Amino acid sequence: MNTSKLMSAAALFGIAGLAVAAPTVNGVNAEADGYGQPLYVNTANPTSFGDNQLVASVGDPELVTKGIEIRIPLADIGYTSGAIRFSLMVNGGNHGFLSNQVLASLPGNTANLGNPAVVDFTTIAGNQFISITPANATTAPVIDGTREAAYGVNLAPGNARIQGNYTGFGDATHGNRSGRNGGPGNDGSEIDGFYVRRDATFLYVFIAGNLEDNGNKLELFIDSKAGGQNQLAGLPGDFANMNGMKFDAGFDADYLYSFFCYGTTGPAVTNVGIDAVDLATSTQTFLGLNRMTDAAAVEPSLYIEDVNLPGTYVVQPGGTRLAIDNSNIAGVVGQTVGGSADNSTGSEIDAVYAKVENNRLFVMVTGNLQSSFNKLELFFDVRSGGQSRLRGASNLLNNYNGNPAIDFNCLRRMGSSDAAMADVFAGITTEAIDGLKFDDGFTADYYMNLTTGGSPIQVYTNVAFLRTNGLRLDPLTFASQDYTGWEGGNKLDFNPINFTGRSTPIATSPTGDGELFSSFGPRTLTAGLPDTATPPYSPDNPFNTPPVSLTGTPGLIDSAINNSNTAGITAAAASEALALAVTTGMEFSIDLAELGWDGTSNIKICGFINGSDHGFASNQVFGGLPAGAASLGEIRNVNFAAIAGNQYVEIVINPPTAACLADVVADGSVDGSDFIAFINSFAIGDASVDPAADVAGGGDPNLPEGGPDGTIDGTDFIAFINAFAAGC
Repeated sequence: MNTSKLMSAAALFGIAGLAVAAPTVNGVNAEADGYGQPLYVNTANPTSFGDNQLVASVGDPELVTKGIEIRIPLADIGYTSGAIRFSLMVNGGNHGFLSNQVLASLPGNTANLGNPAVVDFTTIAGNQFISITPANATTAPVIDGTREAAYGVNLAPGNARIQGNYTGFGDATHGNRSGRNGGPGNDGSEIDGFYVRRDATFLYVFIAGNLEDNGNKLELFIDSKAGGQNQLAGLPGDFANMNGMKFDAGFDADYLYSFFCYGTTGPAVTNVGIDAVDLATSTQTFLGLNRMTDAAAVEPSLYIEDVNLPGTYVVQPGGTRLAIDNSNIAGVVGQTVGGSADNSTGSEIDAVYAKVENNRLFVMVTGNLQSSFNKLELFFDVRSGGQSRLRGASNLLNNYNGNPAIDFNCLRRMGSSDAAMADVFAGITTEAIDGLKFDDGFTADYYMNLTTGGSPIQVYTNVAFLRTNGLRLDPLTFASQDYTGWEGGNKLDFNPINFTGRSTPIATSPTGDGELFSSFGPRTLTAGLPDTATPPYSPDNPFNTPPVSLTGTPGLIDSAINNSNTAGITAAAASEALALAVTTGMEFSIDLAELGWDGTSNIKICGFINGSDHGFASNQVFGGLPAGAASLGEIRNVNFAAIAGNQYVEIVINPPTAACLADVVADGSVDGSDFIAFINSFAIGDASVDPAADVAGGGDPNLPEGGPDGTIDGTDFIAFINAFAAGC
């Protein structure tokens, strides 16, 4: 073994690795990703599905007069004089998922924060706490969940005590005071404003907004004396889910008051209560519970359970009082707002980039996908065969196999609604009379989508491979023998979306209408082998059913979305300059074997934006529509072959030639696999990768250094590196 060759190989491998690094799937087209020139640029089609725009205002939080009100004895928080610092936030039912409702406000368009244990407010612009020297109240406020004159005049918009961010935990809409007296429960949580007064005995706090009656928590941290915790530690019970959360410098929490609200049925309708935690001793105290109705004459003060009379409640004398009035329907909005990585008010396709690297296909679609569960639909043509017109549901009487029931039957929704009439006895079917029809020369072999929406924001990707003659069915049960794949959930947990089997490893029995699904790539599962598969069983033999135990392969599919773009094309204009300015959007990566690529065919991708039910397509299409085209509408009636141009993009695969010295693995591209193959062969003196020779030694004068001479040495190494760098 030649040690000097191995050392040279190791040194150059690092350099070459930088040159052929695969894109990072994060929804951002960075220079390091190396996508190069776009395959399609939208120059003619302003979006018919809305332009993502920054929203100038998130509502009118300064006007809200209903919400959460509390009276706290000053002695309970060790307060004597001067400023008190407050930090408040809406949290999930087990104190384990922070919303974006924080005061002082998070920056506008900030999404829900998620796991509080990893939240560091020092990394977020501004201070997420409020410092106030409470003014004396001329009249003690009545604790009833209403902001009274005693709290002073309205604060100006933009003040640190007023919310500046939309709510990611839902916007309350119906106005029920308690939400459980013959009406729906309160359907949102928001913090609109914060108001404080004091007298000689009590601190009065009014928090304008709503607290959803699903067990959500409103956490009020108070820094009222020396000492305290700047980073939470040692909290008891479920409060421990917040251990690790770090406040801004200058805020050291001494006490936590945690309010909750949950609905029941019957005469006792909405329960509101409060827990207190002394952070110096990690002591938790349940301060009481109040049962509220929508009736006007209801004692709103905090109740505690009489331990001597189980099930009865008495007013707590002279201590902490709490009231919640959930009737607010004003304040900050809960709909998606433009300009954040998570939310978009419109859907557009600005440009499409793609490349093959390290045996994977990478696709970058710059633009936006509206956070209303609109869909980006992708179809791939990577081999012979495939579906030129998308199949719908199976019609066994007509000898017609449809497509799998993926993502609420989306393929069947886009495909033919019927297989048309046929001569059943002759076993002949006619072509379907509807269903999405692709351009001539495009036959779909694989399907993938991306969708986003909800609160907190969700992201999902669904995939399926498509057989030319429809899915394979069990001959006895007519259940599908083909797998589909899905993955996703809260974006905080699934960005990027990686198909690792963590959501649904493998469902080995039919579900719903007899479908198989998993969170692995479906083609590479045993039941998802290509049409030409051989053992462990043959899909071409209908009497061989899938085995009971299957093993999935993680990491075959990735997707991600970044919705922060507010540039690009608009609802009124499209141009090359506008489209090329966008660098964020939707990004995908898929293993070529999972995709089903045959190794030689050009890779074609048809893509478009569709409605939330997969039924109404926009005018945002790969390859573009004629200038000024409106939305395509009902997807089953779309025939791309009848529209001018090609409604797909194409990656041209150059077949390996003798002159392409760097294509060692002969797959038509030059990438890391060629580099590794050459290094391995070079290290053992394998002359089969010999690219260089002396012309005098009998080599080919048309090849670098004369071509192969049957030996491998430093000249060959240099010749390969030069060819690799050129990407021949």
